[in-house]
Amino acid sequence: MKNSKNSSLNETSAIVKTTSKIVEVQATPGSGKTHALIHRAAYLIESGVPAQQILALSFSNETVRELRRRLESLSTASTSLNSPIKQPSGKELSNVTIKTVHSLAASLLGNKVQGLLKPKAAKALFKQSIKELRKHARKQRAAFKTKLWNNRCELLDDLLDQKEVSQSLQAQLLSLIAKAQASAVSPQSLLDAPATAPQHEDLAPFAKVVNKIGGQYAQQKRTTKTLDFGDLLAQAHDKIEKSPRGFPYTNILVDEYQDSSAQQVHFLAALVKKHGCHLMVFGDKNQALYSFGGNNYTPLATVLDGVETMSLPVSRRLTAPVAALASAVIGLNGSAAIKTTKTGDRPTLTANTGLTTQTARIAQDIEALIQVGAAPSSIAVLARTRAFIDPVEQRLLAQDRQTSRAGTARHIKHPLRVLRFVSLIESAKHNNTKASKTDKRGKLEAKMQHILRKE
Repeated sequence: MKNSKNSSLNETSAIVKTTSKIVEVQATPGSGKTHALIHRAAYLIESGVPAQQILALSFSNETVRELRRRLESLSTASTSLNSPIKQPSGKELSNVTIKTVHSLAASLLGNKVQGLLKPKAAKALFKQSIKELRKHARKQRAAFKTKLWNNRCELLDDLLDQKEVSQSLQAQLLSLIAKAQASAVSPQSLLDAPATAPQHEDLAPFAKVVNKIGGQYAQQKRTTKTLDFGDLLAQAHDKIEKSPRGFPYTNILVDEYQDSSAQQVHFLAALVKKHGCHLMVFGDKNQALYSFGGNNYTPLATVLDGVETMSLPVSRRLTAPVAALASAVIGLNGSAAIKTTKTGDRPTLTANTGLTTQTARIAQDIEALIQVGAAPSSIAVLARTRAFIDPVEQRLLAQDRQTSRAGTARHIKHPLRVLRFVSLIESAKHNNTKASKTDKRGKLEAKMQHILRKE
């Protein structure tokens, strides 16, 4: 175990201190990729790179905030990686720029960004585009009664009429169209090409209509004078290619690279090719959570030459039984299996007859853990959706066990209003004045309106 820890430290140190210009770090779950990234930023500053020339990118606003917190909390004392150079000050580290890729694209375009569609609105407009195309296809089918238009209508029906399946297919198609836009090729060519077809096999039946769908979606955006995140990246990419203006960053560090779309990867590649930036990305293709939407992992070597691949193969977070379970789930065997230095208990699977019994069992297990000395703050409940987590939280609160929801603030205004209203009624019930019921009701309503206005 000691050797494994030393090996992990050496691998991290090698990544932090590498002189390679373009590096793809393949990191196993819990291996410390964010730790390595922030120490890489610190090391660059130690080596003389101005903090203002270092750009750290991540996938979402939440991960950007976490990256900022981790960077700012980096100790200003000695480095754990045995660097011979003095650790930079907290003030220097705070000058490192941290953004999402889309935020970077918007900053490059300046005031030109107007009518930007949020992801939800983009999906809605894309769905409307398919509906408009189907409407046109049905008119053509009625007029010409040909097999071509009949087949086209059937394909468009498949994209709209099966709710859960349709939503997934629409998301994948939208991602495919963005990828084609970034690659300057047609969407159909990505479905037909041997190199890319396996990545989009679910979309193969729609090869004959995908170009039409892409064209209709582009028309809908022009009609509504809007652009989506794909257009944002495309316009920023175009500006990088054409603008003589210098890019302010010399070093780009990318966290959670596995969540980047192909279009984002092409955007990063353009920065390297046009401005000569140094690029280091950290990711794990087995943690590509957004592959359901078509964001398949894109190896950096497919878009850039001279890429050095480095690795963080040992997990510092997963216990051996959990690592073995994770490896089995994602199909990693032998030397490819997730490695770890930690021991721990085997995971258990408890079957339940429904959500109610599952909720009761979770609350019961939590109570048992607390009774034997576990700190409530050391217990976490994970669920796939809020629909599963809400009843658990409600039961725990009913048992006077306080909870904290990650990423969600508990709104207390409505409960406070209810409590005040109840208090108001109780006060009225004990009021022994001789006022009429109408007067009492009027005063009660006036007081209630006053409470609502204050809230």
